[in-house]
Amino acid sequence: MLRIAHCGYDYYSNCLAALLAQDDVQVLKVFACGNKRLSHTVIMLAKQYHVPWQLERISDEDVTRLFAEQRCDYIISAAYAFKIPIGRHRGLNIHPTLPRVERVAVYHNDEKADSEGRETTGVESRSVCT
Repeated sequence: MLRIAHCGYDYYSNCLAALLAQDDVQVLKVFACGNKRLSHTVIMLAKQYHVPWQLERISDEDVTRLFAEQRCDYIISAAYAFKIPIGRHRGLNIHPTLPRVERVAVYHNDEKADSEGRETTGVESRSVCT
């Protein structure tokens, strides 16, 4: 069983939903982005699956507790707005990526990208390090 903590808000709530649906993944805690309006779906998912959640940004103490006491394997960050004090622990950062464009833009779905003539959107993942 993979034991994880999730940091993110509604923009990538589908990442949390996918993790919660896995039989071999246990979500230990959800860290929302400090704003209930931007984290409504993430909080709803945490409540639905009986996962503890908090609005306050993740702290050094939270990270220590997750890895030392709860035997967390990874912290998964999906469009989290704050720096995660990961230290020497393991984490994965998931965020949107776009093909080369003239200006910076974030597309919440493929239809928006299509309407502006973009051929692809996607997701990029990177390991989290200090």
